[in-house]
Amino acid sequence: MNLVENIKKAITDVDIEKLYNYKAICDRLHNSIPVKDYSIEDLPSDELYEDMINVLHKGESIAMRLDKEKYSGRRNAAFVRKDTGYVSLEGTKFVKGSTISDLWMGSIPKIKKYEPINDVMFMPKFDGVSCGLRLKRNNTNEFELDSAITRGIEVGYTRKSTDLKDKMLKILTEFIININNSEFQFESCNMKDVKQINLRGEIVLKDKSSSTSAPAAIVSGKVNGGEQVWNYYCENIEYIPVEIIRIIDKDDKISRPTQEFCIKFFRTLGFYSYSDTDLMSNVSSSTSDTSSNIDLSLAPSSNVSSSTSDTSSASTSDTSSNIDLSLAPSSNVSSSTSDTSSVNINEIFNYFTTLIQNPLDGVVYCSKLWQYPQCKAETNASVYGKFAWKPTSKTETILKEIEYNIARDGKINLELIYDPVNINGKNYSRAKTSIRQLLILDGIGIGSTITVKLMGDISPMIVEFEPNDEIKSYKLIDKCPWCKSTLKLETKKDQSTLKCLNLNCREIIKQKMKNFLTVIGVKGVAEKRLESLKEITLQEIENKYVKTLKDIIKQVNTKTFLVALGFGGVTQVNKLLKSTDLEYRDVLPITKNYDELIKLINKHRSPTDEFTTNIMKYYKDLL
Repeated sequence: MNLVENIKKAITDVDIEKLYNYKAICDRLHNSIPVKDYSIEDLPSDELYEDMINVLHKGESIAMRLDKEKYSGRRNAAFVRKDTGYVSLEGTKFVKGSTISDLWMGSIPKIKKYEPINDVMFMPKFDGVSCGLRLKRNNTNEFELDSAITRGIEVGYTRKSTDLKDKMLKILTEFIININNSEFQFESCNMKDVKQINLRGEIVLKDKSSSTSAPAAIVSGKVNGGEQVWNYYCENIEYIPVEIIRIIDKDDKISRPTQEFCIKFFRTLGFYSYSDTDLMSNVSSSTSDTSSNIDLSLAPSSNVSSSTSDTSSASTSDTSSNIDLSLAPSSNVSSSTSDTSSVNINEIFNYFTTLIQNPLDGVVYCSKLWQYPQCKAETNASVYGKFAWKPTSKTETILKEIEYNIARDGKINLELIYDPVNINGKNYSRAKTSIRQLLILDGIGIGSTITVKLMGDISPMIVEFEPNDEIKSYKLIDKCPWCKSTLKLETKKDQSTLKCLNLNCREIIKQKMKNFLTVIGVKGVAEKRLESLKEITLQEIENKYVKTLKDIIKQVNTKTFLVALGFGGVTQVNKLLKSTDLEYRDVLPITKNYDELIKLINKHRSPTDEFTTNIMKYYKDLL
């Protein structure tokens, strides 16, 4: 198999899926990792590799150099982030601000207070990992998983992530079977005429009391113990569909179902179905007194089956209650403003949490006529049209301990340990606290009664405490807990930081080394192992833990090395390299750029920085 010719053809065709695969092959070969059917001699030239990267990340610039008539790229195949918005590859042209990825994973705007909207419908907000699916019919005319994307985890391409895709299929098998058995009638076509369906949902734990790992960790394969353990975890998670992005029929017509029709479709698959009698008896009067266009019947039932639900019976017979439970197109839907100001969203959330076994962390609401965004302009929070509300909760407990940790830039961070508390179904026992917040809590001490509140509905924070003269007040430290150097308290723009200025503080070097090893891909050297070393250097790590460190480190390219060394992220390093001769040599191993790199490092780093000095000495010994 000729890798070079394959890459050239994929560049000409702008075949993004294949280029991602070829890039992965090149990177593995470059790092001396075996790849079936290929060897190190198959590697492309640096120039061809850069062209491949340009197509993947700078598509517009490469398009100017190639014959556009040769392009046969598909719609939504490539995207480049520009100041003016997304750039999409559509047919043979790059178009700014056009249709975005057909599995776009946008965030629902978060709100703290419910604001009434027309023809509102409420849904539970699941505490899981968002997952977009693309299902296509195969040769036997059955739907199968073509692509799946979650936040930070791309499972879309079989040859790139076979293991992850296999795991996704285990989670989705029953869901896909139900879709294949469905004969649902959409607004535009019958299910049997649909050839592709793109939708978004949540991968969630089946039971809120489950002690298993978070869904994101399970899906990404970060669960230790092998396939058998993973299968155990997999049995405790499930996929719950939420909205349809688009459907494509056999005539290639694209349709966007409303949220109302999405939920109706998912009901036929066994989701979002329960007795309206339960709703009437469980939702408080403050909720049931709302207008005729409020739909609360959108929660999964614990007794859901895969059989088609009879949605016709969902409409309420008690018209005096003024709650519409039907998901059929309603004739009473109007553009006039509904009086929903009396809705108690806390009551709705409490109702969902008592009804649903899956973990929830809020309520989502939108208009019944809401449709999934199809372009960047529609993702703006002011026009998105769907909102996520989370309860803000706080509780009291006792402060037990104050711990310190230090970042690799020398900043001291505090973590306050307290008696465990349960907030919205989750247990918390520690809160990261800024220096500024601790200064505000003047007088707090070990043993104080404190109030813990979820900030942003995610992170616990100590917001107040009960003064007690019998408790000794905590005094901010002025010496580094590790090297005993004097700490510097800085205050800028209402932000206070406590910093150790000793570049050679052992704890700072440990954090720098931990980051360095992680970035260059060295595994198996955790903090405890670094702590046990007499001197935290690469030579010591090689001698004691990683015998193959030299082989690994020789293959690290210049850009990755600078990121690992702490010169910033990729964007910052790119800017730094633009002013040097290394700009077009950043993918080469550092051993080929050593002299130029030394000049760059000496320009930006103190000569007394032992960490950087020891790293460069180790590299010099390799030459």
